[in-house]
Amino acid sequence: VEPTKDNQNTYLNNIHGVIKDFLVAYGKEFWTIEDKVILIGANGFKDEDVINYFTQQQKIFGDLFDRAKNTSVPENWQEEHLKLLGEIKIAMESNRAISVGKDDPVKAALALTYLPEIMNRINDWSQPYINKNRSENINNDLIESLAK
Repeated sequence: VEPTKDNQNTYLNNIHGVIKDFLVAYGKEFWTIEDKVILIGANGFKDEDVINYFTQQQKIFGDLFDRAKNTSVPENWQEEHLKLLGEIKIAMESNRAISVGKDDPVKAALALTYLPEIMNRINDWSQPYINKNRSENINNDLIESLAK
């Protein structure tokens, strides 16, 4: 869509909900992953609790991905939006790979290493939202709250 101030503000209002939900869902998973690794170590990727948990997480991140993908993006926010989509997709696909880990344990084990790495990249995709919000003089309070 055209990068008018109204379109940009609408986009930022909409994408803030996705960002917030992504950070909350990822944060919860980040703090429980150690318990799941212990289960995997004890019972393997075939453990029903492991399968159910990571299947549910895949659905959560899949729904977030769909919400973000279906958001109208102003032309000047495409790069930031693609970075966010990429991170959500990594979370979604990592959870999917772990949920079917009994069929491909090597891929699942790799996915277990990808999940914690998302934490290290949060600033890489969130700070550009904050910076552009300011440089475009949108001054969206919701996006500005990411800086806190």
